[in-house]
Amino acid sequence: MQTVSAGREPGRLRAGEERRLDRALFAVFVEAAGALVDQLVAVGIEDPADIARRLNRRGFPCWGRARWSAGLVTMVQRRRAWLAERG
Repeated sequence: MQTVSAGREPGRLRAGEERRLDRALFAVFVEAAGALVDQLVAVGIEDPADIARRLNRRGFPCWGRARWSAGLVTMVQRRRAWLAERG
């Protein structure tokens, strides 16, 4: 038997829990995308626009957007570095 918390549907996350889950999922996305970006940089492809074109061609999904752009590639690189600094 399920119990219902006051004012909340069964199985529904609270706002804070939902934000934490979104952040955790975004961190996983950044790690996956960052690893692929690092592979491309390792073989000499450093231009974010070129990396974005290659990610789009491969069909690698982008977080919250239909297609990759140079700005999003740069954001993933910065965010990954920021997460690494935080530990």
